[in-house]
Amino acid sequence: MGEQLQNIVEHIRTNSRGLPSLDLARLNLRVGKPISRCAATLPDDPELVAAAWRAARAILAEPEKLHR
Repeated sequence: MGEQLQNIVEHIRTNSRGLPSLDLARLNLRVGKPISRCAATLPDDPELVAAAWRAARAILAEPEKLHR
């Protein structure tokens, strides 16, 4: 269960240009489920997987914000 969701979480974790934990929290908010913590136990629902990939691409495509 959750193999595709685990791949999405790992993709964000390894490709984050900022803080991976923050990007994973943003993924959870955009999808509406705690994917970063429960990816292994959630079923790979096609709609959930598609929404998670859309959110992941959007999160990773955003420019890195500089904090001053």
